[in-house]
Amino acid sequence: MKKANPFFSLVFFSLTLAIFLLLSCSPKNKIPSSLSVATCANFQHTMKKLSCSFFEKENIRIEVIAGSSGNLFAQIIAGAPYDLFFSANKFYPERLKSEGVTQDVQVYAKGQLVLWWDRQLGPSKEAKIEDILLHPKVSRIALANPQHAPYGEKALEVIQYYKLAPLIQTKLVYGKNLLQAAQFAQTKNVEVAFLSLSLVLQSNLGEKGYFSLIPPESHQALDQAFTILAPHLLKEEKKRFADFIYSSPGQKIIQEAGYLLP
Repeated sequence: MKKANPFFSLVFFSLTLAIFLLLSCSPKNKIPSSLSVATCANFQHTMKKLSCSFFEKENIRIEVIAGSSGNLFAQIIAGAPYDLFFSANKFYPERLKSEGVTQDVQVYAKGQLVLWWDRQLGPSKEAKIEDILLHPKVSRIALANPQHAPYGEKALEVIQYYKLAPLIQTKLVYGKNLLQAAQFAQTKNVEVAFLSLSLVLQSNLGEKGYFSLIPPESHQALDQAFTILAPHLLKEEKKRFADFIYSSPGQKIIQEAGYLLP
């Protein structure tokens, strides 16, 4: 067998290495940066849409970690290495700011609370909130845990506003977050649920039942705020994502998901 010429082997290896290095340094093949974003349960689907659009624009991946705002806050206080925190209220980001964990807090959306009920329950979509909650066929009413989830907290404010607490207290079923409250409705484990408009619009709950916007005067505003964590790390990437949230494409995604713009 004829032996390979060492000179040509060396040239071939050098050319192969040069091409590899050239391609690996090309922006198109650059390994994307990534950010870890803790987001409240009601904003999970919207955050995933924002993440996809942002990746296409900036080649920066977003890892979405969803949960109730209170639980995510507790994880951050305990040292969870998140890059940004999107809460369902201003309270938790402001607490992080007061404790020196972060510096700036910005409202990114205004949430809308709705009451959803199963179509088989009977009342039409024009029914009043109090009539649905007091309907004789209603045995279970789902809401997110008010101790951890702002939407659950606002749901209790609505119940108190209509002075219905003594009448329906035993019917309340608490989900660990808003997603679990929605799951109770999806699986027909409850007849009625306090949910966010965004969750209803981004699921098939609108087909399974009716929903009505809760009058805003019956609860405090759901100003949803975010904050940048560990601002000295990946500073440029975090700023780009924060800017994208307020860009025209970002605002369009948020508004189409059922939120009011700040």
